[in-house]
Amino acid sequence: MLVLGRSGEPDEGEMHYRRAIDLDSDFADAYANYGLIELGQKRYQEARTSFKRALAINPYQPDALASLGYLLERERQPRLAEHYYRLAVKCRQNFRRAHLRLASLLINMRRYREAFPELEAVLAIKDAKTPRFLYEAATQYLRAGNRDRARESLQRARALATAYHQTKLLDEMDADRWTLR
Repeated sequence: MLVLGRSGEPDEGEMHYRRAIDLDSDFADAYANYGLIELGQKRYQEARTSFKRALAINPYQPDALASLGYLLERERQPRLAEHYYRLAVKCRQNFRRAHLRLASLLINMRRYREAFPELEAVLAIKDAKTPRFLYEAATQYLRAGNRDRARESLQRARALATAYHQTKLLDEMDADRWTLR
């Protein structure tokens, strides 16, 4: 799904999604994407309203589900956040960001055995975004005390970032203090 506003043009994205909603008030993806723009602008209550509208139209809209999970996590409601993250990954099995947020939440709750399969789901998809997700997974493995998996994920992240010529990510990994070489 293309989301306007993620590329640094939130005003343009906001205008387009408002127009899409005006044209079709039953367009769940427009509400979800509009909510993502509001979330990016830290307009949390407005974002929540947009996500709830999206879910009223389509209760299986994964972006709205995961985003509500994020908002609930911010509000220190981990059980409810977990519920929404799980619904999001059930609706879109390859939803890496939701798997990663769920894994992080489970690690925060010290439920490591449940977190690791979520991290593995993040790593199952192979594309140009994989190095970033491998790097984030390495961080989560390290937080959970699994240095071997952290090291393995970091090595894979570095190799793929090199292959994809992602110099900014490589620089970020080099600057990070915890890197396990």
